[in-house]
Amino acid sequence: MTSSLTAPWVARARRPLGLVRAVTRWPVDSQLNARRNALVASTQLTARSHERQQVEDFLDLHTRRWQARRVPRIGPAELPGPAADVAPLRAAL
Repeated sequence: MTSSLTAPWVARARRPLGLVRAVTRWPVDSQLNARRNALVASTQLTARSHERQQVEDFLDLHTRRWQARRVPRIGPAELPGPAADVAPLRAAL
């Protein structure tokens, strides 16, 4: 009596063509499985990249809106330096 683990191999040994077919199909089946796995992984990576880009765009927009509300607008006359020094000279001309 054979165990359940060796039963498929025993059955194939009785039909050598079945074993030969299984061995010759193995590289093809393996390649097809590898292709499928690569496609699934590529799809997942693309989805993660797209999601990451959406988050970066949202945070960038949020930061710009927050800064626009928080940072006071400063005109050229209020800036220290050469721009402030030139304003009285232009008025005198």
